[in-house]
Amino acid sequence: MKIITVGRSAENNIILFDDKVSGKHASLTLTNNNEFYVQDFNSTNGTFVNDHKISNEPFRLMPQDIVKIGQTVIPWQTYLSEEFKPQNIFEDNKPEMNKEKLKN
Repeated sequence: MKIITVGRSAENNIILFDDKVSGKHASLTLTNNNEFYVQDFNSTNGTFVNDHKISNEPFRLMPQDIVKIGQTVIPWQTYLSEEFKPQNIFEDNKPEMNKEKLKN
């Protein structure tokens, strides 16, 4: 499990320069099952998913959700399977070096 804290203060993993964000506002959690959750930390202005204020309990994020922390909007997207993960398109197509041409 990986937990990332979000807020205005420097001790957070993600620092938002937004007056509507609390010092320690919320967290994003990636579970061992590759599920993502957002949780509000009793922030002053709340955390919203798809324009609905969430409680202080973990809320599971789905692809296409819109997370709003303060005035900061985060369009949420996750990769659903291995074939959709970003890949290095040059990995298999590395140009071969022609040493003869380099000598000339």
